[in-house]
Amino acid sequence: MRSTIKKIKRISLTTVAVIGATLLLNYANYKRYYSSIFTIQTVDFNILSHVLSTKLSILLADNNKREINKVINSNYGLFGLVITDCKTDKPDCPGQQVLFSTYSKYQSYASADLNNFTFDLLRNPPPLKVEQFYPKSTAKKRESTGQQNSGNIIGRVYYIRRKFPSFLIAQWSWLKNPFSFSSVNPLYNLTFAVMAIGGVTLYLLVEKKDLQNQQKEQEYQLKLLKTENELLKFRTFNSAFEQIIEQDFSSVIANNLQQLDSLLKNILLRIESDAQNIIHDIYKAPLLFNPDTIPKYINQLEKDKGKSHISDELIELLKNLNKTIQTLKWVVEELRGITRIQSEPIIVQKQLKHFQQNLPPTIQDWQIDFVYPDTDLWINCNPWHLRSIIKNALYNSSSAMKKYRRKLKKEKKNFNGKIKVECKRKDDLVIIQIEDNGSGIPEDIIERLYETTERLNQTAGNLRGNGSIIISTYLTLHNGTVEKENLDQGARVSFIFPLIKQEA
Repeated sequence: MRSTIKKIKRISLTTVAVIGATLLLNYANYKRYYSSIFTIQTVDFNILSHVLSTKLSILLADNNKREINKVINSNYGLFGLVITDCKTDKPDCPGQQVLFSTYSKYQSYASADLNNFTFDLLRNPPPLKVEQFYPKSTAKKRESTGQQNSGNIIGRVYYIRRKFPSFLIAQWSWLKNPFSFSSVNPLYNLTFAVMAIGGVTLYLLVEKKDLQNQQKEQEYQLKLLKTENELLKFRTFNSAFEQIIEQDFSSVIANNLQQLDSLLKNILLRIESDAQNIIHDIYKAPLLFNPDTIPKYINQLEKDKGKSHISDELIELLKNLNKTIQTLKWVVEELRGITRIQSEPIIVQKQLKHFQQNLPPTIQDWQIDFVYPDTDLWINCNPWHLRSIIKNALYNSSSAMKKYRRKLKKEKKNFNGKIKVECKRKDDLVIIQIEDNGSGIPEDIIERLYETTERLNQTAGNLRGNGSIIISTYLTLHNGTVEKENLDQGARVSFIFPLIKQEA
């Protein structure tokens, strides 16, 4: 009976190993196959961008629908060609209508789905120059050739890649029809066959080895019987000793750990509940439900300023009120991340892009440029804390530039404030660098800025001037450091974190 169960387990493990190895290798086959399809489509699109816009411009100008349908369906539906009536060269064209599209069993095409795809303009007279091209077969985006065609824009042709199935869907399709010789299925079959043969061979070798071990085991049974009594005595002593340890120490430690774990969970639950309660209460504010109300009235008041004798100070006050409401709404949205206290592996670029797309309203008036490297940079940090570090540093840059602008305004000089946020790698470190062209960091606080829990701005109220404390605390939590320097015009602050290796 025991031998039968052992064989069943061994067969099960072998089966699981074969299936696992097959899936792993099939994933590599899947990636290679669809990467090749992507490359082929890139080459096709690059060729079409050199010739198709000219022919379609001629046919569309002549309203030759029959020939147009022949052209856009000549690819057998393996990728999409869509012609719309858009007459502008701007990337977005929300009002465009689809005139012609490739018939495909794989997918359908609608005007709302076209914004993310590349296109060429159709003109009258027809374009003769190539305006965009793929620099290499593996490129995902086209680059400009620097050439420009003349003529009236009469439409555009979109090049739409075929939607590839996910790996799980591809595997399910293969399992439903394993004997199909289309697509990548033959490669899947070959991989499974090789793994199955290898698994059976391994199973037979292990079975043979097991038989040999059973023979040796019988030889050792007599020796084991002689030592069994001594081993039993040792186990009895060990069991008694373990009971004493557990009664005197383990139970106390376990109870304390359980209480501590329960306490921490209650604290986190309370923080989360309090945060949600605050958010709930804030959203009861009427203006948060209708954030466009004040901008609407501000615009109306500016139009009627001369008739109604409304002062510029009142309009400026309303603008500041609107910015305050927008800031409050932004803070409420960010408050949802307050209960996340653990560090975790994160991609710095991903967090910076999220922050770039959700800038605090109080700093949106400045020109802020974000620069990222192509390679993902991983650090061990809480994502909400990282964005808070960047946010508070940008607040300080914004405050410095506002003071500098007021100073120059008194001197009747113009000021164009700029901030640059750059992420880069240096050896085994990740550096997030923030540079502005304001008045710089005061010399009396630059050495202690972001490196102490002391409030540096003693003139501010209790709820202000805490940015340096916040950043210093978060840097300490996540093994970060900071470097600061004043430039000829402005200041530069660099937040430095250890780079971690993260497997894809």
